[in-house]
Amino acid sequence: METIEHTIGAELQKARQEKDLSLEMIAEKTRISSEYLQKIEAGEFDFLPRPYVTAYIKLFASLVGLPGDELVRRWDEARSKMVAEESSAVPPARALQVMEPNLTEENQRTYIREISIGVALVTILLVVLYVLQEQPEAETAAQVQPEKKQEETIEIKPIPFEDTPAPAARKQTQQGTAETRTVQPEQPAPILEENIRLRIQAVDTVWVAVTDADGEVEEAIFRPGDVRTWKGPNFIVNIGNAAGLKLFLDGEDQGSLGRKGQVRIFEVTREGLKPRRARRPVPSPQTRSNSSQVQ
Repeated sequence: METIEHTIGAELQKARQEKDLSLEMIAEKTRISSEYLQKIEAGEFDFLPRPYVTAYIKLFASLVGLPGDELVRRWDEARSKMVAEESSAVPPARALQVMEPNLTEENQRTYIREISIGVALVTILLVVLYVLQEQPEAETAAQVQPEKKQEETIEIKPIPFEDTPAPAARKQTQQGTAETRTVQPEQPAPILEENIRLRIQAVDTVWVAVTDADGEVEEAIFRPGDVRTWKGPNFIVNIGNAAGLKLFLDGEDQGSLGRKGQVRIFEVTREGLKPRRARRPVPSPQTRSNSSQVQ
């Protein structure tokens, strides 16, 4: 049975062949690995987390003249329909059949007598437990006496006026003139700003997704020369082409982020960049696709 993934891959392959484009040419223009492009045309969409695959399909479709947003929408609808069908296919739980006991009159009297005895025993047990619990509490309350705190008397002696230090000390120099020494107040320590300033500058075509401290995701495809700035306590940055991007933290260039076509994920804090490894599979986040803004 042909799936929606195979249908979308076949449409992309047909459009590419009609434009007489090879996978190597598409890879050179989009900076997407040829291996990933082959998997997309084959309908194998599980080679990377869903946000990456979605961005690659849109970029691939834009070069072969197909509507990328429409392809992704069809993929999402097919996935939702498949999940709904699988949920409805689960058989309902069978109702438990309760068998009523067939009791004779004598058995009924025995049954009622046993229940009455059981209720009486439980009541007696609860009363005994209550009495045993109250008795230790009464004994403990009688034994515990509040400790009297000894009041300490602190004698405050007045400081003679002559011994009181002056704000400025005067000393006699050899020439007999008075020199004044002024005590400077301590300067408060500078307060560091909690938020950091993250600036991204594209030097090549690259897909980027930035997640802030509140979990909001901004996703966009950057073109060479595009610049975007964020402020916040920390971020998670997903990069589809590590060599196509420069990252500045509070104005300081963080250097090389990786090789061309490499997918990288970084945790950005005031201490700097901390690489993270992509996990597969990853649930699809609620992202907002935004175009990059040039400063």
